[in-house]
Amino acid sequence: MSGDFYTYELVNSLTNNIFYVGKGKNARINFHEYQARRLVQAPLYEYIRQIWEQGGRVIRRKVQRDLTEKESHGIERQLIAKYGRENLFNRTEGGEGGSSRVGRYASITLEIRRDLLEGVEWKIRLGRYRSRREVIEEALMCFLSDSQDE
Repeated sequence: MSGDFYTYELVNSLTNNIFYVGKGKNARINFHEYQARRLVQAPLYEYIRQIWEQGGRVIRRKVQRDLTEKESHGIERQLIAKYGRENLFNRTEGGEGGSSRVGRYASITLEIRRDLLEGVEWKIRLGRYRSRREVIEEALMCFLSDSQDE
C-alpha cells in the first residue's frame, strides 16, 4: 500500500543520537523545531533549544515514506521499541496519534484567489487557538516545504 504518511526520526547533530521518533504527513517533521522557536515549555522543545545553544542542529530523517496512516503507526511503535522509550523524548509507545487536528486545533483553510491583486486571501475558522496570529503561524508551518530533510 502507499499513502501520504511517513515515519521520521529527530537526531542530535552533536551526538548522532536519535531523540525522538514520529509519524506524520506534509510538514509535520518541522513542527517540533517550530514549537521550540516559540519557546513552548516541554522537555522535547527544551532539548532542541539546548542543541541549538551548543552550536548543533536537529537532523530530520524520514525513515519510511508513502505509508498509510495505519502502517506509519505500526512502524512508529517498532522504532520506539527498538530505541527504547527511556532513551527518547516520546511520551508514549507510539501509534496513537491521529492525523486530524479537529477538536485539538482549529481547521485551517487557505484559499488563493487569483483575482485578488493583494495576493493571498486567508480564510480561517478559529477554534481553540489563542489568537489569529497563532492560527497563521500554525498554517505557515503546516504548509512549509520540508526541503531541509536528510
